[in-house]
Amino acid sequence: MTAESPRANSVAPKNDGTRSANAKFVVPTEDPMHHASLDNAMSPPVSPPPGKGHAPLLCDQIGTFDLSSIDPADPAFTPLLYRQREETFTGRTTQIRHGSYLRRFTKDPSLDITPIINEISNTTVNDVMHQNGYTGCVVVQNGAIRLEEYRHGNTPASRNDIQSITKSLMSTVLAIAQSEGKLCVHDPVARHVDELKGTAWADVPLLALINMSAGVVEISDEARPPDIPNPMYATDLYPSKDPNAVLDWLKTFNKAFDPWQEFHYYNPNYYVLSMAISRATRTPLDEYISRHIWEPAGMQYDACMRTTAAGQIDGHGGLSATLTDMARFGCFILDELRTEGQGPKVPAGWFQDISGAKASIGPRAPGANDIIQTFGYENGWWTPPRGAEGCELGDNGAFVGLGMYGQALYVIPKLDVVIAIQSGFPEHSWDLFARNIEFASTIIKALQKAE
Repeated sequence: MTAESPRANSVAPKNDGTRSANAKFVVPTEDPMHHASLDNAMSPPVSPPPGKGHAPLLCDQIGTFDLSSIDPADPAFTPLLYRQREETFTGRTTQIRHGSYLRRFTKDPSLDITPIINEISNTTVNDVMHQNGYTGCVVVQNGAIRLEEYRHGNTPASRNDIQSITKSLMSTVLAIAQSEGKLCVHDPVARHVDELKGTAWADVPLLALINMSAGVVEISDEARPPDIPNPMYATDLYPSKDPNAVLDWLKTFNKAFDPWQEFHYYNPNYYVLSMAISRATRTPLDEYISRHIWEPAGMQYDACMRTTAAGQIDGHGGLSATLTDMARFGCFILDELRTEGQGPKVPAGWFQDISGAKASIGPRAPGANDIIQTFGYENGWWTPPRGAEGCELGDNGAFVGLGMYGQALYVIPKLDVVIAIQSGFPEHSWDLFARNIEFASTIIKALQKAE
């Protein structure tokens, strides 16, 4: 799960009279493009608890900010950079507009979030939220908010970069496009992207792209002629205003194996997917997502999506949304699971197959998954193991969108629960996912105990 560094392309915005001339970033005090009617119902920001006798952690450097001057390389400001994408990627974002319908949540603050999750270390859920650098967590059950907390300066209006959870959104967009008859998930890439005919991508089914089984990889440095540089998509290609820059790069990729032969988690798959969907629907992706997800899901705020300088959405990351709008996306999916046709307009059984870990050619195949061991990857979602002790997530039909630095969206159909987590942890490691999953499992236990 690679991503553009939150510190890349950090520039000081032009002084427009609304901010200090030497300010590098600013948090909007009010976003006019949102539903204000629920603001009074939202919980206020909560300060992180002090560490309980542990050695200094990287997350302890996270703070709340003096915005007059910050150092983008300082981990204390990582949460701010995650929620300031329109500043860090100046001129390289587009808005996903919400509509007039607002999905309202009731409030049920009865969830006990203090249970011990590690009896040896006496670690509580609150400790985990602090140690993992969580900037927000919301738990929604049966349409009621059971838990909602904000930290490190985030508020209910903060739009946080949710990283690779964007992939889970884009796989849903693909399913919607099939239901509309705009494409078929078994179509080869070249049917919709003429420029990739004759390339390694040409015969790859769109379904293989979202399942990370395309079999296409970038040419290795060893095989690359010395006079052809290896471009970095984050620093060389995405900032380019040339609309062919990324396409020309994709044309150089090699076929490593046939589709469905191996699992290879690879961001370029979703760039190709985004291009194919946009061509097939003949609609800008931001408009398509707004029309088919953001409006009918009842989002409260607009979202923000990263683009190249040429205005192309890459689809593998870069969606910024508020915490409760993340939860609304999960609830929209639960609508479809409860009553077909009430949620995203996807093919019949789409989310049921994901929930049952039946969507891919195999939940553990087409290759060993050493990224999140014991998890499968199903149509853009991670599927937890099931049928054994400690499998609270999988046994309740959960599927999960995960993003770097600790972002997560858990959809748990059998409990009618959505858990959304946003994080500002300064560094990424796969251990973050393990701790994240333990956290979600503990939330489930607390919910079941409260019943």
